[in-house]
Amino acid sequence: MSIENGTYRARATGADGVQFGRASTGNEQIAITFALLDENDQPTEQHITWLGYFTDGTMERTLESIEICGWDMSTGTGECHHVADNIVSLVIESEEYDGKTRAKVKWINRTRGPGFKFAEVLDTRSVSGLMGRIRAHKATAGAVAPAPASRSAQPQRGAPARAQAQPKRPIPPSDDDIPF
Repeated sequence: MSIENGTYRARATGADGVQFGRASTGNEQIAITFALLDENDQPTEQHITWLGYFTDGTMERTLESIEICGWDMSTGTGECHHVADNIVSLVIESEEYDGKTRAKVKWINRTRGPGFKFAEVLDTRSVSGLMGRIRAHKATAGAVAPAPASRSAQPQRGAPARAQAQPKRPIPPSDDDIPF
């Protein structure tokens, strides 16, 4: 099951989902496996692994990402206690590598609290009624054209020209304009 591009709430799978290694370039790395979370912040079957790099140019962001996960690095032992303590926000984007496209964790960010939830989710009938009101609004808002500027509103010869507001032309309503 492929993970689509987007931002997902996730949690590291725990200390057993953390590995340290060395790339073929010789750079030290860390891999943390995350479980994507459902709307109730429960782990789903979807997992993705993030790779962090310990180079001069990436060290600060890698350490920040690890700390966002909840890892307390004060012991300095490399033990991954608390790495799964925090819910994080993962930015996932597709990447092509060796001719194959795969999902990749681009960023690990702090969450802004629980995911957004409406007090009441609209049912199909309510959404249909809303769409009717939107079409009616667009039809009446576009049907009233402003009166053209009168000839007397033109500047007199020799008088300084003043900026005049141009009337807006109505845009005919179209079902294509509804952003759903």
